[in-house]
Amino acid sequence: MTVDFNEVDPLHELHGHVDQGLRVALAGGLQWAWMRNHGLAKRTDQAATEALRAQRTNRAVAEAMWSRAMRAEWWEQATPDQIARVYAAALAYAGEDPRAADALVRIDKELDTRHGISIDKDTGQVAVTSGGTLDPAALDRATKEQGAKITASEELSARWKEALGPELADTVMAVKGWDSLEARLVEIEDKGHDSAAALDRAVHARSLDGARDPARVIGFRLSPAAEAAADKGAGVETEGVEVARLINDSMANNRHAHKGGKAPSPGTEPWQGKGRAKGPERGPTGPDAAPER
Repeated sequence: MTVDFNEVDPLHELHGHVDQGLRVALAGGLQWAWMRNHGLAKRTDQAATEALRAQRTNRAVAEAMWSRAMRAEWWEQATPDQIARVYAAALAYAGEDPRAADALVRIDKELDTRHGISIDKDTGQVAVTSGGTLDPAALDRATKEQGAKITASEELSARWKEALGPELADTVMAVKGWDSLEARLVEIEDKGHDSAAALDRAVHARSLDGARDPARVIGFRLSPAAEAAADKGAGVETEGVEVARLINDSMANNRHAHKGGKAPSPGTEPWQGKGRAKGPERGPTGPDAAPER
């Protein structure tokens, strides 16, 4: 049997169409983000001024957004509208923060390598770098569609910020745990539930004082396991065990990393680390011990 390698593979053709659709969607999102950023900067009416101020009020939140561009694993699952939001955050601060400028460089590299496109930060023009062209009509539709998605995402973020409260929002949206918490909130919203109301309940269920990463604690409260435990009336105890486990895992990994040893398996409790079971509690010894009967 002779195989003709010149024959067109239908699956390859389908992949090409899907890739082109993603490329157009991504180009539209980037172009919309650029137009929005520069359009706000040029307008002088009060509404535009307030919108621009709101976009730039919290540098820590913007930094948390653009820093995603520096992580390869984030790019593996990022959607066109998410990439456009990260691009907009980096673009807004690139002129005054070298880290935002570095993020723009990384974005340019990833866009070229993964999607074969580039965007000129000075003109907003999107170009194909790996052969082919972008259909102007398709790009125009994608720009409008992605603009609507980005706007909806920002409105949802505004609802989350309101649920958190101004001070807590500034902290929660700038820590590492925010990425996973945001994904969980989107999942809740996609299932037809009010993610902002769920977030409000999780935040006010118990105090977050002393939490190093409050986003991780809130995320656990919103996890299916925590919800099931709460239904059984075990919410506080379960959260305490989970937070203790997270702290213990982190400390154990740090200790073993310094010693060059093998870290214990996740979930190992402090009393399980020395190879013996936790025995029954003993009473006091010495002068304070109770007399034997």
